[in-house]
Amino acid sequence: MSAVLTAEQALKLVGEMFVYHMPFNRALGLELERYEKRSPNWPSTTSR
Repeated sequence: MSAVLTAEQALKLVGEMFVYHMPFNRALGLELERYEKRSPNWPSTTSR
């Protein structure tokens, strides 16, 4: 069985693996996520 990902899905998956599997990056990613939710003008290319 194989999975087909769009380029956007693949980039998101790689980014999440990089951010959440390294302690410093995990903390940074959570901080950015908190800022993104707080700021309506945050430049985001993906919808959450």
